[in-house]
Amino acid sequence: MKSPLAAIRGAAELLDEEMPLETRKRFLNNIVEETARSERLINRLLELSAIESRTSLEKPEDLDFATILQTAIDQGKAHAEIAGVSLEIRQPDQPVRIRGDAFILRAAILNLLENAIDFSPKGSPISIDLREEGGAVILSIRDHGPGIPDYARDRIFDRFYSLRHHTVGRKGTGLGLTLVKEAAELHGGTIRLEAPEDGGTLAVLTLASN
Repeated sequence: MKSPLAAIRGAAELLDEEMPLETRKRFLNNIVEETARSERLINRLLELSAIESRTSLEKPEDLDFATILQTAIDQGKAHAEIAGVSLEIRQPDQPVRIRGDAFILRAAILNLLENAIDFSPKGSPISIDLREEGGAVILSIRDHGPGIPDYARDRIFDRFYSLRHHTVGRKGTGLGLTLVKEAAELHGGTIRLEAPEDGGTLAVLTLASN
């Protein structure tokens, strides 16, 4: 929390000084971006705490995973616009039935999406693909960022382990992928990260269909 709050305070203090309009706009934009970053961090902490307190799903419901995916995408659109990346979505026209917890699943999807956005170069696309295959629901999110270095592969799902975002020059929270892993396991599913030959990262969330 200290990093975004320090950035917000620094920008706010500078606004008391005389400066060109364009410079003032840049500082205001910094405040907006860092406030959004703080909000995402707090949300991740709350979501992870809620998930880690459970050893099983208390009241699983019959859900349409496609609807949950669209809700997460709608929440992530502003982040994508600020980062200058586009979202390419492919999903079935019919409902994708799954049994689980809508809050936890939405949190997992949003974290995968925000992770892809954070590591994507400006102007690049993020591909989101939802399909059913062999009794499983498979969500794939592909970015065109720098990919995961070999030294990080064994620790990438560890709590608080994070990589530096090349687009913004700072590290992430180290909470997002931990949350996704916990959410997948609660639903009897898996999450894996792959390295496509042409670069980037492919995140694949696999869950049992209902």
